Amino acid sequence: MNNANISKSYFLVSKPKTVILFENNTEAISSMVSEISSVHEENKAVVISGNKETTDDLIFYIKNSSLVVLGILNGIDKRVEELINMLPKDSFVILDSYNEKVKELKSRNSLNVLTFGKEGIGDVKFVAFESEDINNTSFKIDYKGSIVPFYLNEGLNKGDLTKAAILPSITISLALGLNLVQISQGLKKIKEQ
Repeated sequence: MNNANISKSYFLVSKPKTVILFENNTEAISSMVSEISSVHEENKAVVISGNKETTDDLIFYIKNSSLVVLGILNGIDKRVEELINMLPKDSFVILDSYNEKVKELKSRNSLNVLTFGKEGIGDVKFVAFESEDINNTSFKIDYKGSIVPFYLNEGLNKGDLTKAAILPSITISLALGLNLVQISQGLKKIKEQ
């Protein structure tokens, strides 16, 4: 569910898991996370574009969510820093492993920080892209030493499934409580649509 479909009354009643994305182009990641998390109802999340909401609205969503995942795919400005400081204890902050604030945020005991990256850096990373063509794609994801192969029957870069969106989407889905096998199933579901 993305922010076009939400209301404040829904948050007051349901206290959903909430993903707030800060990036210039959130559509692909938002769509992937929504589809992946819907594979298992207990992990379904509302996905909100932090760039399109007021700070007051974001504070409301944070305070009225059962779990908050902040996906910060750009730099951390003053507004995002304020939101990080008010996150509830079990919240997650998702960062590109090259973000200069990773060490600082990981040192805070109250934050769960997950990183994604390429070239062997990050909690979630590509191990190998074994094939990538117009008809199928296979790759392996390493999450803290656990490696799972992913097989998609169609190539990437069609619609919302892009290589650039895969790592942040998988990392956010892990924070929502899904495991790599469930995430792989969710990615296949996107390709079947």
